[in-house]
Parts: sequence; C-alpha cells; structure tokens
Amino acid sequence: MATKKQYTVYDNGEPIGEYSSLEAAALLNLPCATITSYASSGAKALGRYTFEVAGAISDDPLAIEWDRVRKEILKAGGMSHEENHEPGRAAGRIPQFC
Repeated sequence: MATKKQYTVYDNGEPIGEYSSLEAAALLNLPCATITSYASSGAKALGRYTFEVAGAISDDPLAIEWDRVRKEILKAGGMSHEENHEPGRAAGRIPQFC
C-alpha cells in the first residue's frame, strides 16, 4: 500500500491549505519536484510560497475515508486537525491529573 505526503502551503507565511505535491504543483503552476525540494530546504517558491510536510496519506480506501471523517469530526468540534495533539504529550496517552 503506497503513501503520499501532504504539504501545508503557505503564502507569505499564511497557510492556504494542505495538498499533495501534485495538487500544490498544479495550483501554483510549478513542477512537482519543486514542492518536495522546497519543503526540504525551506526555500521560497516564486518569492512567496513555502511548504511544510503535514503528514502522509494512503491509497487504501479505508484509510482515505477514515481521514476524511476524522477531519469532519474535528472541524465539527471546533478543532483543526493540527490542534488535536497537545505538544509535549505522547499521542494516545491519558493525561495524569494531580
């Protein structure tokens, strides 16, 4: 089962969305390899766009559906998918209260 990276695309530091490298390349009229290269280096494309690896997606239909539903649930709860994990805390752990 293959996985593809998702990239957060920033326009002058402001996030404009998450895309695969093919989607981002089509959106910005750039070669696909530019997206992955610039994400690794942190350089700006066209003097304004930066890229950051947001995660990976799978071509497994069940994984794709799960990701779609998960994002819907987080959005309905007023949380973005980036906010569903507290920094410094391992995912899946139950917080300890004193």
